[in-house]
Amino acid sequence: MVTTTPKAAPEIPEHIQEALASAEKAGWDVERRSLSVVIIPPKGSRQTFSLTTPMAPPQLKKKLADMGLLSAVKKQDEAASDAPDTDQKEPAGLVCPECQKPFRNGAGLGSHRRKSHGVLGTKRNRPTGRPAAKVPTQRKKAAPVANAATAPVESATEPGIGALATRLITEIQTAARAEFSAELKAKGDEIALLKAKVEELQKFKDAVMVAAQAA
Repeated sequence: MVTTTPKAAPEIPEHIQEALASAEKAGWDVERRSLSVVIIPPKGSRQTFSLTTPMAPPQLKKKLADMGLLSAVKKQDEAASDAPDTDQKEPAGLVCPECQKPFRNGAGLGSHRRKSHGVLGTKRNRPTGRPAAKVPTQRKKAAPVANAATAPVESATEPGIGALATRLITEIQTAARAEFSAELKAKGDEIALLKAKVEELQKFKDAVMVAAQAA
């Protein structure tokens, strides 16, 4: 008679153990068997994971995301950080200035004020029973705008800015004309000099031609 020794149950891989812990944290039912584990969500069908041929960590993570476990754990963490601290042994804890609820840390207080009261940021050590005093905002008065119909307009014929502008424009135009005339004169002198040189070269050419014919 041959007796067979029962095989020992395989060990649960670390990434599957973490998945089971996350499921229990989210309030899901978990069943541990000799060759598999089962995760039962509140809604939907149960999922069985084999221990003899376990899933790789990336595949398991995708499967848990499809089941909605990752989002459930995230909501659980947010709810835990948003929960008020009922232990008030230390009076220097963080207190919501709007509803006077105590909190363990600034992250929980900031999340509570943002979601419940629509306030960004946190303020430490706000005394209970005394809500934050609202500081009245002072509006700056707009500077009066001059009416174009009633504002005095200085005539160009009267002495003042108009006359000064006219004089400056005249001086600029006069200086521009003088500079332009000087440039034209300089160009004319250069052209006359070039013409004289051309005439000398032409005379020299004619003399050379006459000498060549006579020879």
